[in-house]
Amino acid sequence: MAQVSPEMHAEFVLPYEKRLLEPFALNGYGCCEDLTKKLDDVFTIPDMRRISSAPWAGVDICAEKSQDKHIFSWKPHPAHLVGEFNSHMIRDYIQHMLDATLNCRGAPRTHTLSTATTTALHGSLEVFLTRIPMNAKPSRRWTAAST
Repeated sequence: MAQVSPEMHAEFVLPYEKRLLEPFALNGYGCCEDLTKKLDDVFTIPDMRRISSAPWAGVDICAEKSQDKHIFSWKPHPAHLVGEFNSHMIRDYIQHMLDATLNCRGAPRTHTLSTATTTALHGSLEVFLTRIPMNAKPSRRWTAAST
Protein backbone atom coordinates (compact mmCIF):
# COMPACT_ATOMS: atom_id res chain seq x y z
CA MET A 1 0.00 0.00 0.00
CA ALA A 2 2.99 2.25 -0.60
CA GLN A 3 1.18 4.57 -2.99
CA VAL A 4 -1.77 5.18 -0.68
CA SER A 5 -1.87 8.38 1.36
CA PRO A 6 -1.66 8.11 5.16
CA GLU A 7 -5.32 9.15 5.43
CA MET A 8 -6.51 6.52 2.95
CA HIS A 9 -4.28 3.92 4.59
CA ALA A 10 -5.85 4.66 7.99
CA GLU A 11 -9.38 4.53 6.60
CA PHE A 12 -9.31 1.72 4.05
CA VAL A 13 -6.37 -0.56 4.88
CA LEU A 14 -5.49 -0.45 8.55
CA PRO A 15 -8.89 -1.52 9.98
CA TYR A 16 -8.69 -4.78 8.02
CA GLU A 17 -5.06 -5.38 8.87
CA LYS A 18 -5.76 -4.80 12.56
CA ARG A 19 -8.45 -7.48 12.50
CA LEU A 20 -6.03 -9.91 10.85
CA LEU A 21 -3.24 -9.17 13.34
CA GLU A 22 -5.33 -9.17 16.55
CA PRO A 23 -4.90 -12.90 17.32
CA PHE A 24 -1.10 -12.68 17.33
CA ALA A 25 1.00 -11.89 20.40
CA LEU A 26 3.80 -9.96 18.65
CA ASN A 27 3.31 -8.14 15.38
CA GLY A 28 5.70 -6.74 12.83
CA TYR A 29 4.76 -4.29 10.12
CA GLY A 30 6.36 -2.93 6.98
CA CYS A 31 8.73 -3.99 4.28
CA CYS A 32 9.48 -1.91 1.22
CA GLU A 33 7.20 1.02 1.98
CA ASP A 34 8.02 4.40 3.47
CA LEU A 35 6.11 4.33 6.75
CA THR A 36 7.38 7.73 7.92
CA LYS A 37 3.97 9.44 7.65
CA LYS A 38 1.96 6.35 8.63
CA LEU A 39 3.72 5.33 11.85
CA ASP A 40 1.27 6.96 14.25
CA ASP A 41 -1.52 4.86 12.72
CA VAL A 42 0.62 1.72 12.46
CA PHE A 43 1.46 1.94 16.17
CA THR A 44 -2.26 1.60 16.97
CA ILE A 45 -2.06 -2.06 15.88
CA PRO A 46 -2.29 -4.21 19.03
CA ASP A 47 0.94 -5.83 20.25
CA MET A 48 3.12 -4.03 17.69
CA ARG A 49 6.68 -5.22 18.24
CA ARG A 50 8.69 -4.33 15.12
CA ILE A 51 8.51 -1.99 12.17
CA SER A 52 10.57 -2.40 9.04
CA SER A 53 11.56 0.69 7.13
CA ALA A 54 12.37 1.13 3.46
CA PRO A 55 15.70 2.71 2.50
CA TRP A 56 13.99 5.95 1.46
CA ALA A 57 12.03 6.38 4.71
CA GLY A 58 12.97 9.17 7.09
CA VAL A 59 15.24 7.27 9.47
CA ASP A 60 15.32 10.18 11.94
CA ILE A 61 11.53 10.42 12.21
CA CYS A 62 10.99 6.64 12.29
CA ALA A 63 13.61 6.17 15.01
CA GLU A 64 12.23 9.06 17.07
CA LYS A 65 8.70 7.62 16.93
CA SER A 66 9.87 4.05 17.62
CA GLN A 67 12.13 4.92 20.56
CA ASP A 68 12.49 1.95 22.90
CA LYS A 69 8.88 0.80 22.41
CA HIS A 70 9.35 -0.94 19.07
CA ILE A 71 12.15 -2.66 17.22
CA PHE A 72 13.12 -0.51 14.25
CA SER A 73 14.49 -2.52 11.33
CA TRP A 74 16.20 -0.30 8.79
CA LYS A 75 17.19 -1.40 5.31
CA PRO A 76 20.12 0.49 3.80
CA HIS A 77 19.80 1.48 0.17
CA PRO A 78 21.40 -1.32 -1.91
CA ALA A 79 22.39 1.07 -4.71
CA HIS A 80 25.10 2.51 -2.45
CA LEU A 81 27.08 -0.71 -2.86
CA VAL A 82 27.17 -0.79 -6.66
CA GLY A 83 28.67 1.47 -9.29
CA GLU A 84 30.94 4.14 -7.83
CA PHE A 85 31.76 2.58 -4.45
CA ASN A 86 32.41 5.33 -1.93
CA SER A 87 33.42 3.93 1.45
CA HIS A 88 33.37 7.38 3.09
CA MET A 89 29.78 8.02 1.96
CA ILE A 90 28.69 4.56 3.14
CA ARG A 91 30.41 5.06 6.49
CA ASP A 92 28.66 8.44 6.94
CA TYR A 93 25.33 6.97 5.80
CA ILE A 94 25.45 4.12 8.31
CA GLN A 95 26.85 6.37 11.06
CA HIS A 96 23.83 8.65 10.58
CA MET A 97 21.51 5.66 11.04
CA LEU A 98 23.39 4.55 14.16
CA ASP A 99 23.18 8.05 15.64
CA ALA A 100 19.47 8.36 14.80
CA THR A 101 18.63 4.98 16.33
CA LEU A 102 20.63 5.38 19.53
CA ASN A 103 17.51 5.14 21.72
CA CYS A 104 15.72 2.47 19.71
CA ARG A 105 15.05 -0.98 21.10
CA GLY A 106 17.85 -3.39 20.23
CA ALA A 107 20.26 -0.68 19.06
CA PRO A 108 23.98 -1.26 19.54
CA ARG A 109 25.18 0.49 22.70
CA THR A 110 28.39 1.84 21.12
CA HIS A 111 27.85 4.19 18.23
CA THR A 112 31.06 4.87 16.38
CA LEU A 113 32.25 3.23 13.21
CA SER A 114 35.86 3.39 14.32
CA THR A 115 35.63 0.09 16.23
CA ALA A 116 34.46 -3.36 15.24
CA THR A 117 32.18 -3.54 18.31
CA THR A 118 29.79 -0.98 16.79
CA THR A 119 28.30 -3.31 14.35
CA ALA A 120 27.74 -6.32 16.59
CA LEU A 121 24.18 -6.51 15.31
CA HIS A 122 25.02 -5.70 11.70
CA GLY A 123 28.35 -7.47 11.10
CA SER A 124 31.68 -5.71 11.05
CA LEU A 125 31.38 -2.76 8.69
CA GLU A 126 35.02 -1.81 9.10
CA VAL A 127 36.21 -5.27 8.05
CA PHE A 128 33.74 -5.26 5.18
CA LEU A 129 34.90 -1.87 3.93
CA THR A 130 38.61 -2.70 4.19
CA ARG A 131 38.26 -5.94 2.22
CA ILE A 132 36.57 -4.33 -0.78
CA PRO A 133 38.96 -2.33 -2.92
CA MET A 134 37.73 1.00 -4.20
CA ASN A 135 35.97 0.59 -7.57
CA ALA A 136 36.05 -3.21 -7.27
CA LYS A 137 34.99 -5.05 -10.40
CA PRO A 138 33.38 -8.50 -10.38
CA SER A 139 35.99 -11.12 -11.23
CA ARG A 140 33.53 -13.62 -12.72
CA ARG A 141 30.13 -13.38 -14.29
CA TRP A 142 27.73 -15.87 -12.72
CA THR A 143 25.10 -17.55 -14.83
CA ALA A 144 22.71 -20.40 -14.19
CA ALA A 145 25.17 -22.73 -15.96
CA SER A 146 28.06 -21.78 -13.67
CA THR A 147 26.30 -22.50 -10.37
